[in-house]
Amino acid sequence: MEKGLPLSLKANRRKETELEGVPTGHRKPGLVVLKNLGEPLILYLLLFASGLVSQGTYPEVISFSLRHACIRLFAYTIPSLGLIWYLIYRHPPRLEGSWITAILTPRIHDLAGLGMALLGLGGIGFGIAQAGPLLQGLLAPYITIPPGPRLETPQRLPAWLVILGSCLGTGYLEESYFRLYLLLRLEKAGIGIRKGVFLSCLLFSLCHRYEGPWGVLQAALAGIVLSLVLIRYRSFHGIALAHGAYNGLVYLIAHVGP
Repeated sequence: MEKGLPLSLKANRRKETELEGVPTGHRKPGLVVLKNLGEPLILYLLLFASGLVSQGTYPEVISFSLRHACIRLFAYTIPSLGLIWYLIYRHPPRLEGSWITAILTPRIHDLAGLGMALLGLGGIGFGIAQAGPLLQGLLAPYITIPPGPRLETPQRLPAWLVILGSCLGTGYLEESYFRLYLLLRLEKAGIGIRKGVFLSCLLFSLCHRYEGPWGVLQAALAGIVLSLVLIRYRSFHGIALAHGAYNGLVYLIAHVGP
């Protein structure tokens, strides 16, 4: 290390020769990947493992309970969101020159991301709703594809306020993990953006198994759309708001529909 440099500059220079605590001369690609993927996988199992559990049968109705909705929002969604953002800021990314540049600060430009993401999610939902019964009829002689579960909706205004808050919280929670935290960790592990998006969408779709095959397919396609909008528009808040708004619209359509 150069003589005469201030201690602060020496410390910075020393940090630049390290990657996640591994000195440059002793880097092992496998160790770097393990260090950057171990934490996300553990967090995935802790936060989203319940969606992976399936006995081969799927509920016909996803029931609504105001008590359970409040417990989920305040005891699961909000604390989980806080944990993810703590982990992001504990090791803040170097944003200069990265695909994730400037997406963390809310901007008016997020409205473009919100519009494109919501349009994409709506198109996917409408397409699956129309093509699902047709495809199910064609495949009926060979295989039975269970339909997605129906949603039980709130009946009173306070319950609707809770469910809309839960939809927004879920949108921010899932986008914070799958499209922000996870992609950042995959990038640090040296995994390219295309492979990172694929892995993110795979994990995102798997934790929607409780919604049946159509729910898994819709989640996979939605994950691709949201990832592309994030990368194209650099708009995290746009896709998070679109995710939450789409979830709310699903409840609204289920409420006014047949």
